[in-house]
Amino acid sequence: MAVLRAIRMNQRGQASLTDALFFLLIVAGLSTLLFMFNTSYGKNVELQLARQYNSDYAQSALKTILYSSVPRNPESSLDDLGSVEEIDYLMAVVKEDFADDGALTETSKARLVNYVGQVMYPLSRTFEYIFSIYILPSTVLIGYPAGDYMFVMLSKTDFPLDPESSEDPVLEHYLCNPPTERSIILVMGDDGIGTEQLIGEDAIDRLLVKVGETAQSNARMDFVKLTPALGGAGAPSQGKVSAQVNLTIWVSTKSKSGFTEDFITNPLDLNCEVFPQP
Repeated sequence: MAVLRAIRMNQRGQASLTDALFFLLIVAGLSTLLFMFNTSYGKNVELQLARQYNSDYAQSALKTILYSSVPRNPESSLDDLGSVEEIDYLMAVVKEDFADDGALTETSKARLVNYVGQVMYPLSRTFEYIFSIYILPSTVLIGYPAGDYMFVMLSKTDFPLDPESSEDPVLEHYLCNPPTERSIILVMGDDGIGTEQLIGEDAIDRLLVKVGETAQSNARMDFVKLTPALGGAGAPSQGKVSAQVNLTIWVSTKSKSGFTEDFITNPLDLNCEVFPQP
């Protein structure tokens, strides 16, 4: 009997020790998971707040650009139509310029570059961005080349080649004329009505893949294109040109795969030229 009692006590001791080891294992696992959650929670919250801030800034900046009606510099003259430094009712002037021949003059492009640069100045050298006005596919109905860009501006930070250099990064503005590699197809619906859709990608699509995470904002805008009457008699006809205005920002870093000077200036890619700083 004493031997059986000793065996049972030994078995109970082993079971208790096994239970204790399993309990310690569970507690250790839960502690590890809790520690990992606590260490990553702050980083995740910070990242989410940064994403939200970037998105809010992009939306606010685009609204400021499109709805600008008050001069940012009260000392600038608004009467000089040749001035590129400041203009009141910026987009109204751009629409009037477009209506004549379906294109923007160099003066209008310079005004857009300067104004967009002023709005985005708080993020300069820490963020890069691209601002574009894109003709939507439905515009092909009035004969305008849909899928083309009316205006493209790129802002890029050029870092010194030597990582230990004390030189400050240089902010460059570019005016771009990227070729579009999209084609318009007619998709027939079940009701027999066809709708136009764009397929393929263009240089800006490839750019956004190279720069990584982005914050984007876009808005719809309608332009008017005047077409002279046949024979020059009578008032010109008006056609609506629908466009989409896009503003995309991303963090400027030195190492971006493929986002090089060759990609920016290559006619087959972004096809950009440096805009001279005022």
